[in-house]
Amino acid sequence: MRVLLAIHLVGVVMWMGSLLALSRVLSFHTREPPSVRPRFSNLERRLDLFAAVPGAVLTLATGALQIALKPDGWFAVSLWLHIKLLLVAGILYLHIALHVRHRGLAREPADQVIPRAFFGISHGLLALLLIAVMLLAEYRT
Repeated sequence: MRVLLAIHLVGVVMWMGSLLALSRVLSFHTREPPSVRPRFSNLERRLDLFAAVPGAVLTLATGALQIALKPDGWFAVSLWLHIKLLLVAGILYLHIALHVRHRGLAREPADQVIPRAFFGISHGLLALLLIAVMLLAEYRT
């Protein structure tokens, strides 16, 4: 069970680190001149597909496995876990939203004006959700 938890934590670091970097790079992307934007799109694609997605899969799979290995009835009485899973669903939603916005930016003309508020808000929300999930995980112990 400890090995599973260690793998879960590696996935969390990969996923959240990549999402925080991705949201920040997307914010920078909006302020750069059109000639530089294609390079940002390539970096964003790599961050998402080679770090954030594998981190998410690892996190979600090992988290689900840890829940499955608990005794019957444990999940029903673990309010902290229900809240944590709701917060994780919020992180997953933001990941999908960032992915969709990145793909849209990659397809748009490089000289198009891009509002950056969404990326800044996403970055802050991801940080707050990560802190809340960590506090809930510590609360249970």
